[in-house]
Amino acid sequence: MLTLPQLQRFAHESGIRNLQVVEKEILLTYLLQLLAEKGFLKEVAFKGGTCIRKTWFGARGRFSTDLDFTCVTAGKRADDFVMQLAECMSEPFHDIQFDLGLGDDGWYETGDGVSWGCEPHYKHSRGEGTIKLQASNREVATLMTDDRAQLEVSYFKWLRFKPSAIPCLRIERNSCRENSRRLSARQTARHLGPRSIRRSAHARSPDQKTRRDQALAGKRCFCAR
Repeated sequence: MLTLPQLQRFAHESGIRNLQVVEKEILLTYLLQLLAEKGFLKEVAFKGGTCIRKTWFGARGRFSTDLDFTCVTAGKRADDFVMQLAECMSEPFHDIQFDLGLGDDGWYETGDGVSWGCEPHYKHSRGEGTIKLQASNREVATLMTDDRAQLEVSYFKWLRFKPSAIPCLRIERNSCRENSRRLSARQTARHLGPRSIRRSAHARSPDQKTRRDQALAGKRCFCAR
């Protein structure tokens, strides 16, 4: 685990003043690396807010502290996944002990079987806590998973390992690109609408006008007011 001065330095660089949030972000990187090295990530696809930040937005993304997956191994039961997780966490990983804490409240499965989850416990020299992990059987992954490298952030230089690429759902690609475009746009940008197209039509070429008319006919027109 990183030292306290290293945590504080990353907190300053990232603009996140809450050291607990900073620590959770780094612990997620450790846990993902553990699951990658143990082979667990070969049977699930990463998704959700943490996935988007770690593989698309980097430090400018919203800090999510959950791990969300979709199961891509057909026919494997939730309790089999849970036992595999428990085996992955049977030994300390770079001075951090992860523990599934199996018991009556160690994990859950929804009544309809569409998802299951658990809250792995972690403990290191300065403290302990839990991480929420959930996996879904609801989606059907029709395409191969997309192995995406984690975007490098400043604390990576202090790790004793190089963070692995993570198999992600391909269905996230288009929405992530659109969200990335919106995130980088100026706050003064406005929603798009056909009214301004009519106002600015005189400035458009014949080809642009044709595309505009086609878009309006299909009700798919977007442009700045």
